Amino acid sequence: MRRARRAAGALRALGGRFGDALQALPARNPLVASILSTEPRETAARSTRFTAMIRKLASGQYRLYSRKKNPDTGKRRNLGTFDTKEAAQQHERDVQYFKRH
Repeated sequence: MRRARRAAGALRALGGRFGDALQALPARNPLVASILSTEPRETAARSTRFTAMIRKLASGQYRLYSRKKNPDTGKRRNLGTFDTKEAAQQHERDVQYFKRH
């Protein structure tokens, strides 16, 4: 997939020489259409960076869960309960920081 996107970018840069061919490709193949589209795509890094597992409890508090499920139980680890969503988000940032430092 990366190779195809790189090739599509190179073709797009050449533009004039291959403009007609580029116009015809997306109509034939939806995969090519998605690769050649100029709309921003959600990358894996971007999607995992902002998807903290914060859930609101019935009590009104917020609970932070681990992103990964435990393979034995199939559940996520409780990383703390907080009074505000902002506090939970701050703790999530702290957890990610200390995982890498």
